[in-house]
Amino acid sequence: MNEPYARLFDSGIDCEILNIGSDKWKKGKFRVKINVEFYIEAEEIDKISNNENSEYIEPESPLDDLRQKFNEEN
Repeated sequence: MNEPYARLFDSGIDCEILNIGSDKWKKGKFRVKINVEFYIEAEEIDKISNNENSEYIEPESPLDDLRQKFNEEN
């Protein structure tokens, strides 16, 4: 990433702002912060808690045949 753009996310870029009704510029820094969030929806939580009481069944794997052959040989 280009240095000026990298500073946007790191130390920030020097800037000035003029507030409404003010006659003086204020010096500061402009910086970008990104927040990423993951959450489980309530409906999914209910499905998970209902499935905890049932027996867990492993999904089929394309490697099951190879595992079976390997176990037969050993």
